Amino acid sequence: MAFLSIFVASALMMTGFAGIYPTLALAEESAITGAVPAENTEAMTAESTNAPAPSNTETPGIDEYNRLMLEKINAYRVANGLCALEMRSELLDVGNGRVVEIVTSFSHTRPNGKSFKTIYQELGHGNIFRRFGENIFWCNGWDFDTEGDANAYVEFIFQSYVGSPGHNANMLKPHWKYYGGAFLTDRDNCFNIQVFAS
Repeated sequence: MAFLSIFVASALMMTGFAGIYPTLALAEESAITGAVPAENTEAMTAESTNAPAPSNTETPGIDEYNRLMLEKINAYRVANGLCALEMRSELLDVGNGRVVEIVTSFSHTRPNGKSFKTIYQELGHGNIFRRFGENIFWCNGWDFDTEGDANAYVEFIFQSYVGSPGHNANMLKPHWKYYGGAFLTDRDNCFNIQVFAS
């Protein structure tokens, strides 16, 4: 029996999945106030931030994996009485930058030792969003030839997030309005990042 290792803060939960070993982590920060523990995020108010609301922009080049993930997240959110999220190109940029980093350092702390939120400033998106968060995923052993196609792959990752109370709660935060993400797969490892913002 293989083990699914899910890390949320200091909690470790184990559940079996055949031949695949995913690991997940989550984080949420406010653009203004810094680190915010997941259990305290609902206490923050819009008055605690002063960033302008994002403008409505088109999102070119959404790949099949991100499209599938957003469809799953939105169906899940709507089924739970929440608004659907809008894909944002800025958050795809963040996801593409962060997914490469989590290969080197599977953490919300970037390989340079800084918080994940610093990538927003580096990419010129620091003043666009009021709050942002991420879920990260890593698994070893997915084989597209035997395990399934893109939809099966995205569904496995999505269900891994749903099965983790902290990651599930992060996907269902009522204040999220925007989404971006990224996938990186090599011969032995699969990485995903979900990026949320409002």
